[in-house]
Amino acid sequence: AEASEGYCSLFLRVADGMKVSRVLFVGSEALGPDIARKACEGYTNAAQVAAPSMAIRGTAADLITIGVRDLMLQGWSANLDLQRTLLIGDAPAAEINFRLLREMREARRQRERERAAEQRRREEEVAQEQRKQEEAEQARRRKEAEESAAVVAAMAAPVTADEAMMQAAVKVANDRAQEQARPKKETEAERAEREKKDKALAWLREYQQKEAQKKAEEEQQRKEREQAEREVRREMEKRKKAEAKAKRNEERQRQWAQELEAEAGKAGEERKKAQEAAEKQRQQAEEEATKKEIEKRVQQMAEARRQQEEEERQAEEAARALEEEMRRREEAQQRREEERRLQAEA
Repeated sequence: AEASEGYCSLFLRVADGMKVSRVLFVGSEALGPDIARKACEGYTNAAQVAAPSMAIRGTAADLITIGVRDLMLQGWSANLDLQRTLLIGDAPAAEINFRLLREMREARRQRERERAAEQRRREEEVAQEQRKQEEAEQARRRKEAEESAAVVAAMAAPVTADEAMMQAAVKVANDRAQEQARPKKETEAERAEREKKDKALAWLREYQQKEAQKKAEEEQQRKEREQAEREVRREMEKRKKAEAKAKRNEERQRQWAQELEAEAGKAGEERKKAQEAAEKQRQQAEEEATKKEIEKRVQQMAEARRQQEEEERQAEEAARALEEEMRRREEAQQRREEERRLQAEA
């Protein structure tokens, strides 16, 4: 059958004599589930298909996916579980069979979902264990790199010509000091000269040690600065790449949104009309509910007023009965007093 302009038709052909239930889909539009009893059955005007724009023509977005899912044979020979099922009772066989099939299918799907969840959990555990191992390996490598950097920083700096001359002078001074340190009798002047030379030598050694520490600290600071600069450059490059990617995605989404807005104009008007109709129905329903609530409240108020009037009437009757009782008692009292008076006069 030919479809209307802007729509497509979708049919499924099966072998003769085969009865199946299936769901056909075009993109995100699902049709079914239905039972196909003929060799070729389907839908005319199954889904609306819009012509692609020039921007997405020939790209990965210029595709429409069609297919079939939830395909299942129907009938007595369709399922081995059904063949092994014993049917008892006089209910229609087809109704019982399909109910049993649904129950068994749901149980099977539940088991499959549980197995899939268990598999996903195991994969997540394995992935988490791998991440922990990778983090431990990275920490070990960082520690080794820091130890190597510390060893390199502690190493003596290269010797320059001035330092070589100074070391030679120190060596000569050490030799002289050792020669003079040999056991011999020295005068006061020689001892003062030796002490002066020892102080100068100690000062020279202390100066060399301070200079070496200063150079090591400067070298360490330079390496740390270079490392920080490299990390900042890498971070800036990553940020630039992320911004460029986000910009490209935003441009693509904007183009797609423009195309979808252009294609969904008619659908938007229909949705607007449907929304207006739904809003009108909602207002009518609210008015009906308000009227019912008002009537209910009026009835409740009338019932309360009637109960109050009944209570007042009962109270008035009780008061009248009490007044009548008091009047009878007063009359009886008067009669008794009159009788006592007559008895006294007699």
